[in-house]
Amino acid sequence: MNINNLKLFGLNIKDYLLDIVLLLIWGLPTNIVIQWLYFSYFHKWWPWLDISPLTLDVIKIIIWVVSYLVLKSFWKWSKTQYSLIVPSKYSFNTSSGDRLNTKKFIKDWSYQGNVLVDNNSMLISNSNSGCLIKPVPRFLGISRIWKNFVAEIEFSFPKQQEPFTNYFGIIFRARNFEDYLMAEFVSDNNFLIFRPHIRFGGDWDAPMLNIDKNRFQSSGSIIKLKIEAVNEVVLIYINNNYAFEWIVPSHVEPWLKQHAKKDGDEVIKTIIPELYFRNQAGMFGFRCYGNQRVLITSLKLEGINNFNLISFFKDKLSIFDRLNRL
Repeated sequence: MNINNLKLFGLNIKDYLLDIVLLLIWGLPTNIVIQWLYFSYFHKWWPWLDISPLTLDVIKIIIWVVSYLVLKSFWKWSKTQYSLIVPSKYSFNTSSGDRLNTKKFIKDWSYQGNVLVDNNSMLISNSNSGCLIKPVPRFLGISRIWKNFVAEIEFSFPKQQEPFTNYFGIIFRARNFEDYLMAEFVSDNNFLIFRPHIRFGGDWDAPMLNIDKNRFQSSGSIIKLKIEAVNEVVLIYINNNYAFEWIVPSHVEPWLKQHAKKDGDEVIKTIIPELYFRNQAGMFGFRCYGNQRVLITSLKLEGINNFNLISFFKDKLSIFDRLNRL
């Protein structure tokens, strides 16, 4: 049996294998504690509790599952706090000591699609889900995840015979390949257009049209991009000039269905869910759709320490004043 293809109620078992194992392990101590509390205290001093319509076994299962979900939420919160106290760094091609090669890429990245290491640069195309830097250590994933960060990227759109389009997506705060924030950039006649995307459950909440303020004049074949993400605000600089601001929304409406079962399928609109990973630490990476490609020549990614936020905001006061006047 291949566990990679084993599914239950449409869910891939491999993606939840660690949760299943931990849930089973957590069931032992919770069962012991509940048994001890019930027979030592509750049953002895409050016998009227026996009139509950729920049996002891049902109560134990409810407490077992709910307590595990609470513990898991606390663990996610702890990882985000750790990333803000002990921020991670990652880079390639910023010095002679971190040159990108095929071995480094395979070791450090999870990826889908067509990714090549070409002349120490990353050439991405046909990567519908994207490429993500792997958290470390394995399973725990407390390092190489980011909530607040500064990323500096140099990239270009190389000319090719095939009719590829000049689109490039930068992924951050990713929970997995189906839930993440993405800043997409489009090159059009010496202009760089910014299109904010949210991927939620594999589907997309993205703008249908681009407003004028999302256009920035940019000349030259190599583009230097800088992203500063702090809490709900993302500032973007092009070639050392302030260009865009993105206020990450609190809720999401995924109206673009990514994996349609048949032509004409649409996302069923039921509720407008909260964007649960909006302020959580997550993975960082890149994405290019099937007919898109980009050549990334360097990346410098550094987390922002919680203790440095005051000085960080002081440096940005002039920018925020400018934003308030718009």
